[in-house]
Amino acid sequence: MTPPVAELPSNLRGALCFVFGTALLVTNDTLVKLLSAEMPIGQLIFVRGWFAVGFTLAACWWLGVLGRWRGLGDKAVLARAGVNTFSMFTYMAALIHMPIANVAAITQAIPLALTAASALLLAERVGPRRWTAVAIGFAGVLFVIRPGGQNFNVWALSALLTVALIVVRD
Repeated sequence: MTPPVAELPSNLRGALCFVFGTALLVTNDTLVKLLSAEMPIGQLIFVRGWFAVGFTLAACWWLGVLGRWRGLGDKAVLARAGVNTFSMFTYMAALIHMPIANVAAITQAIPLALTAASALLLAERVGPRRWTAVAIGFAGVLFVIRPGGQNFNVWALSALLTVALIVVRD
């Protein structure tokens, strides 16, 4: 049986996946924040994991890639999965203990950190305009965190660690 999405143009398919994925992330963050008053973090992560597996399997079926298992045992794939798992713990801990807007603002630095890391570690060419955008973006993150203020705590560091781990993962 051909998945229904296979008939759509690839750009539309990609846009739909992005919109659906973003909606799932926002819903996940909101539910985690609301349920964190009732459930311990381990239980939240367990339940979230089962929902993630279900949605991932459904998305793989929808995209027609469900049977592609080769390469899952590759050391690089397993290392990336391990780093991603640790980043999920640091993100969830920050999300539970900080306002959701602050965590979202801090993690918006991921593309900035990826740009800087690609230039510094991989010798990618990054022009002055992008470096300026990276600097302004990091200044915005510092504005949210306010080092030395009451918002600068272990949970803000946990959100920053999430950014660093995702850069390593990617």
